[in-house]
Parts: sequence; structure tokens; C-alpha cells
Amino acid sequence: PAGIEWQELKDHFRQCGSVAFVKTAGSSPGKGGGKGKGQLQPMQQMQTQMQMQTQMQMMMQMMSQGAGNGCGLGGQANGGLTGEVRYESSMGAQAAAMSMNGTPLRGSPISVAVDETSRDLSKVWVYGIPFGTPWQELKEHMSWAGKVVFANVQ
Repeated sequence: PAGIEWQELKDHFRQCGSVAFVKTAGSSPGKGGGKGKGQLQPMQQMQTQMQMQTQMQMMMQMMSQGAGNGCGLGGQANGGLTGEVRYESSMGAQAAAMSMNGTPLRGSPISVAVDETSRDLSKVWVYGIPFGTPWQELKEHMSWAGKVVFANVQ
């Protein structure tokens, strides 16, 4: 929502697990140890903020429509295959992990978790994939959360 502080957002999503980074459109420069090697041009900054707001609204909408509460194991307990999906950025992986749990893939609920060992946190593991599901279908299913740059079913 407009005007939400990053601390509130972090506290909200902490119920799902460790939150590595939060930035809202209204975040002001903090007192951290960053080097600050330059600023985005006003147009680039506005586009970045608009993209972040749009993605956040999509996540909130999916969560409110019952596509999963953002936490839980989804289809992990159902057996099946495991998939690896890498996103262009960590934001896509976070969106997938928060909203794709319990969504049906070929009629079976899946579970999605960010790979915490991933260097840039852009990789998720997908559990409970029905046997016979090709990687292309997994990629298509997961692509709503962000640009998928790699998908594999094991």
C-alpha cells in the first residue's frame, strides 16, 4: 500500500522466513555502510519504482485471492519431481516463493522455496511436480513472478 514503510513490509513477510532485503518506493537513503557510487537518473528511478510497485501489487493480489498464504509446504509432501527455476533477479524468486505455494501444476499442488545457498537469491526449488511435466511447462507456470532465465525438472 502507498506510504508503507520498509520496516512494516519486512515484519509482514518475516512470518514466511528470513527477509534479506526490503525497499519500498518511498524509502529514503539510510545510514548504512553502502558506498553510494551514483544515482539513477530521475526517469530511470521512476521506472524502477513503478516496476517495484507493480510487482508488489501483483504479489498482494495473488495472496489475497487465496493462491497460497505465502508460506507453507504446498506440494512438497505429495512426492513427485523436483524443479529448479532461476529468475533474472531475486525479486522474481521472492515473488514466486511467497505466492506460488499450493498452486496447482497439472492438478497437483506445488511448493516453492528460495534456495538460500544461491549467491544472488534468484533461484527457487519447486517440489511436488507431477511426473511427466516438461521443463517448458514448469518455466511457463513460474513465469508470472518474473523473467525465468532457467528451468529444469529432475
